[in-house]
Amino acid sequence: MEGTSTASGKQLPYSRLRATVTDGRAANVFFRKNQLRRLNDEVLGAKADLLKAITKDSGNTATEAWVEFYLTLSALKFYFDDLDPAQELQDEYRIAHGRDAADAREAVGIVYIQPDAHSYLYSVVVPIGAAIAAGNCVLVVIEQTLKVLPAVLQKLLQRSLDPDTIEIAQSQVEDTAFLSTCVQVIQTGTPRISNLTTLHSPRDAPVIGVVDGTADVEKAARDLVTARFSFGGRSPYAPDVVLVNEHVKTSFLNAAMHHSIRYLTEENGSLSGPMRKTSNKTSAANTQVDGIQVITSGSNGDILFVKDR
Repeated sequence: MEGTSTASGKQLPYSRLRATVTDGRAANVFFRKNQLRRLNDEVLGAKADLLKAITKDSGNTATEAWVEFYLTLSALKFYFDDLDPAQELQDEYRIAHGRDAADAREAVGIVYIQPDAHSYLYSVVVPIGAAIAAGNCVLVVIEQTLKVLPAVLQKLLQRSLDPDTIEIAQSQVEDTAFLSTCVQVIQTGTPRISNLTTLHSPRDAPVIGVVDGTADVEKAARDLVTARFSFGGRSPYAPDVVLVNEHVKTSFLNAAMHHSIRYLTEENGSLSGPMRKTSNKTSAANTQVDGIQVITSGSNGDILFVKDR
């Protein structure tokens, strides 16, 4: 972190980012497109290192690492394609030409990003891309750990992005006065300071899936099972409970069993987190707890039917 002294002798944190916000450089659409292009090229050029780091750090399969890599590039492409210099020029001069500009928007200045450990590449790069596309500077937390991916990402970001528009903090920022001036993207839990400009993803909040009577039961079962068991069952978006309309209950359970077999019996597979803990406790005690039926069970998890709460 760098700072400059004010007249009172007090240092302002992240003065380089503040100066860039003041000079308006990040608002230029051509500058933004160039930043996104360079970021995309660096991610693509570091493909082998990123995929290797993802699988080593997370234990995800090579296919799952490719999915994360592809979705990251797809998001950057979307942000790049969404920037239309000709349209932005017209929008900028609407008032001067006597036209209404009620939908005009300005960048907030600095976006503070605290990424989640799950899908770390996506959690870091995609919000940075979104912030750049909107004309902002970025302060992102990349903690120094024994994992491989954070170090690879830090070097990638420093190579690709204008050093005056991005700073990397090695720990969570404690300065609440500074945070109150930023848009915060907090993916790891409760934010230190919360306001209308805080985007908060409650990491441990339960995720509920709903299958109503009009659903495509086969597709619903496939998608919910995949969401639950993929990425080692550690995804914060993996459904913890599925509520099913009683008229499609039997067909859904049959479909869920069919699609879950390869996950439940996968050799050397393992699940961690809330699902694994809950499954172990419940399946071990299901003979003593009324209202719970074990539909199917495997070395990596169980499917349970709660008949009576």
